[in-house]
Amino acid sequence: MALAQKLTAGCVQAMAAVPVMAVAAACCLLSAATIAVATAVPSSSTSGNDTAYIVTAVADPEPLLAFRTGHTSWQQVFNPTWVAPTNATQGRAGLLVRSQNCTLAEGKCGHCSGTGQKASWLTWAELDESGPVPKVVNFVGESEAVFGPFDCADGAQCLDARGTEDPRLTYDPETQTYVLLYNAWGAKGAFLAIASTRDPTKRDGWTRHGTIFPEDAHLDGWPGKSGSIVWMPSGSHYVIWGCARELRITPSIGRSLFKWDSSKTKVLFGVRKAPLFDTGFVESAMPPLVLSNGNLLFFHDSVGTWNKMGGFQSGWVVLSGKDPTVVLARSSVPPLPYTLPWMKGVKPWSCNVANVANLGGARKRAF
Repeated sequence: MALAQKLTAGCVQAMAAVPVMAVAAACCLLSAATIAVATAVPSSSTSGNDTAYIVTAVADPEPLLAFRTGHTSWQQVFNPTWVAPTNATQGRAGLLVRSQNCTLAEGKCGHCSGTGQKASWLTWAELDESGPVPKVVNFVGESEAVFGPFDCADGAQCLDARGTEDPRLTYDPETQTYVLLYNAWGAKGAFLAIASTRDPTKRDGWTRHGTIFPEDAHLDGWPGKSGSIVWMPSGSHYVIWGCARELRITPSIGRSLFKWDSSKTKVLFGVRKAPLFDTGFVESAMPPLVLSNGNLLFFHDSVGTWNKMGGFQSGWVVLSGKDPTVVLARSSVPPLPYTLPWMKGVKPWSCNVANVANLGGARKRAF
């Protein structure tokens, strides 16, 4: 798993090398990847808005976390979020991983959903990054489930009785609190929900704050599903949310990460026409990364066709660090095209949905 070192791109200036956990979103594994970000600024430019961005991703062919390689007792592991090390985690860094246990015989594939272990849980996977290659320190078993339907007070009618899906975690240094956005899947459908804790590596200490928007909001006919917080050093924070033909951005009320002013929601960007790759829908992915020029690199998921292959893949935009409602640049090609067996859904990963690759669990490394 060659989790790469700093990368450069031709004659342009390298800004950041960002290691990202790349996942096959259907099931089965996490794989390490490196994102390289570079810029080219015309010599006559006087504005950062004239910057051209180059973003590439290289995924490792070997899994970081997978059932069939003995790293975990959960048969389906995917869609992670990064847990930054703090005093509360005893300096440990790692991932919260969406995990399910739809027990299947070897070589037999099936759809995974339901309650109990068939629901989506969030498990803690601690990472050792002392070397060039990250390693999962702990065996990720049932006891590593730190958030999920076990916290539901009213059983099958709980907001997330069928799963706590697609986590996006943000650390708030002002309150020393981790704030989790996740898709709460229950009897009424899927809604963007919010929870918080001082230490996300433990099962106790979580507080559920309910849905981020009213359950009956269904803005433009879509529920508020899939979201990431844009933490700002001053003024309002933002949340980028949606899984539809458009992504939206909503400011916080004051400095609160739990109260959002839906009346000020704006469309951030939407799907595009062929031959571009994001023609079906766009979905909010992990919280944005701050680049060295202060702007924000935000990855999203999408459905469309690229190189005559239809599937689920990542895209990116660069947002203004001063005003995240402004898009400065956008990918014209997917940064992580389908190249590996686990992306294509072929042996030994034939139970993975074909042509699926997304990016999650990111953070910068020192460089």
